[in-house]
Amino acid sequence: MRLVASSLEAFCADLALASAIPLDFKFVGRVLGMAVFHRRFLDTHFIGSFYKMLLGKKLLFSDLESADDELYRGLKWMLYVKSRSFSVLCARS
Repeated sequence: MRLVASSLEAFCADLALASAIPLDFKFVGRVLGMAVFHRRFLDTHFIGSFYKMLLGKKLLFSDLESADDELYRGLKWMLYVKSRSFSVLCARS
């Protein structure tokens, strides 16, 4: 990681990163699509939320746990703290 000298440079770096990510997903999507089309088996494993998206099912907050457990626990803790703080504030009034 490097320090950015100017905000313009940071903006350009962010644009370069943002434009590169969709191309990677597009490539992976094409490879998977060609494998399915040609009836080839790919020894890959996806998280449950990816399969739910393919099937058009609704994603839930709990699906985040299988993707990134640390992020899930952190967000869940933030929701817990927010709800407790709110109830404490309401009890005092």
